[in-house]
Amino acid sequence: MSRWRPGPWAVFGLGAAAGALLVLAITLAPHDGPQQPGGAVTRPGPPRQARARRASTTVGFLGVVVPEQVIEVVAPSDGQLRELRVQVGDEVAAEEVLARLDTTMTRHELAIERAALASAEAEHQRVLLRERRLKAEHQRRRALTDVLSREELARAEADLAEIEAQLGEAEAETAQVQARIARLETLLERAEIRAPAPGIVSARYLDPGTVVTSGTAILRLISDHQRRVRFAVPPADAASIVPGTAVRIELDGLDLDINGVVERLAPEIDAASQMLFAEARLVLDPDTRIAAGTPARITRLDPGATPSGRSGA
Repeated sequence: MSRWRPGPWAVFGLGAAAGALLVLAITLAPHDGPQQPGGAVTRPGPPRQARARRASTTVGFLGVVVPEQVIEVVAPSDGQLRELRVQVGDEVAAEEVLARLDTTMTRHELAIERAALASAEAEHQRVLLRERRLKAEHQRRRALTDVLSREELARAEADLAEIEAQLGEAEAETAQVQARIARLETLLERAEIRAPAPGIVSARYLDPGTVVTSGTAILRLISDHQRRVRFAVPPADAASIVPGTAVRIELDGLDLDINGVVERLAPEIDAASQMLFAEARLVLDPDTRIAAGTPARITRLDPGATPSGRSGA
């Protein structure tokens, strides 16, 4: 059993906020020229409008690579973790068995309930046969109204009503036992904890022998090799980072520049960081592998740029 949980928008809110502001300050700061007497500074280069236009397309944002999906694999019921078959870093297929809960007590309870079901069904059959005999007897007596007294007919009807009530009780008891058996059989089936989707084990929280309750997290799976980048955007730059915006992603420590497309932008400012958070889809070659959590620097491309794939640094 699993609980699908998208990563919160504020995973790296405070750090991204400070980093983004620092990057903005560095990027937008003009490069000083040689000092002139009296402290004046000369600034050779393109006109002011050209510098502003260039700066508007090179503002960088700090972010982090995140998986496309995060799945928390949890215990479906109370019990003891008997077996854990995977380690961190293992790739798993959909429906692959990841772990097993101990089923000793469940199997014992199931054996008791199956014996109770056999007894309930036998009692139901006995009452059913008696009800059929009394019905036949009642029909025969009704045909002999000229011979039998009213008291005898009333007694026969009372006996029939009583046996019909007993039959209803036997049927209810049988149904209750069957329901308990169905519940125990479901627990046995769910004792095998399977992967809901293909992915990679990114965290293993428990070890075999641990007693768990329903909903206790056992493993975390992340999507196989699909990655996104999540980054912080100052409110003043929100108009330039909208869904569909082409961006360039530089990964810290890797000689890669990757193209991407903004797909999501938070509709409200994060209270803690005073930033908007955005997500961009990475345009990757099939063989490219990037670890989740890799720091990244995101730059908005020119409006006419079209992300086409991975490029060198």
